[in-house]
Amino acid sequence: MSFHDDLVADAVWPTDLKTALALASTAGITVGRQPQKVPRPGDLDVTIELREHKQRGTSAQRITEWVYRLHLAKTENAGPRIAGTTQVATLQAHVETLCDRYHGARVLTATLPTLVSMACELETFDEEPDDQGAQRAALRVSWFVKG
Repeated sequence: MSFHDDLVADAVWPTDLKTALALASTAGITVGRQPQKVPRPGDLDVTIELREHKQRGTSAQRITEWVYRLHLAKTENAGPRIAGTTQVATLQAHVETLCDRYHGARVLTATLPTLVSMACELETFDEEPDDQGAQRAALRVSWFVKG
């Protein structure tokens, strides 16, 4: 099995994301390309997209970088709105939570013993809702592993 299979197919990262973001255990986290669907009102839609993986170093000290784009989309609950400020603040809080958790960290080393380190940075944050009323953000999350 590859690191990607261990991380995503075995639901190691999706489970950790649900815990970090305080999502219900039944919340769906999509793996694959960025979805075109709109999250249900009040829901946070999370998509894990593998961007690339590349090896660095010599054969004795090889490190593989697995780069993912983590897409977040949030819509407000039905009801009175205050110009989307609650929605933006909630999405911003999720972004900060994930960056704090993953940047420079070694989370999940008990499950993923080859993990050396991680990096997390914000790629995009759209403060204006899209045509479907969703706020969207994307994070670049890199996992550096032995081998």
